[in-house]
Amino acid sequence: MTDPRDDIHRLQSILDALEEMWLRLPDAELPIAPAEAAQDAKIGADIIQAALRKDGQRRMEATRRAMEAARAGRAPTGKLLGDPITRRRLLEAIIANDNGKLPERLTVAFRDGKELTDAEVESILAALDKLGLLKGSGDHK
Repeated sequence: MTDPRDDIHRLQSILDALEEMWLRLPDAELPIAPAEAAQDAKIGADIIQAALRKDGQRRMEATRRAMEAARAGRAPTGKLLGDPITRRRLLEAIIANDNGKLPERLTVAFRDGKELTDAEVESILAALDKLGLLKGSGDHK
């Protein structure tokens, strides 16, 4: 299967070559009047644009269906509390594995004694939530 972008590029190259051929053709050898040629060129361009637009819409719809199917297969994530202090306490409890619900092999790496920022805490909690590791704790909703 070829990449649609390759097909579009190939089609554009063909159109460019045709245009170049017609532009180099002397007026006396043109088979139709210039007004008709312009109208035919517009019609041809409209047909090509419509086909490209339809193909783009088809691919967009296929992508949308695939994304919806992927979303349907995932459990919804909980909303993290808005308070940074509460989030930090939740992360500390998770690291300590107080509730024993996290896998034993789960580890958290810290940087040379540097404290995590609120954004990093939120990011870690969101990642754990997406993995389903916060489900059922009731602490994060």
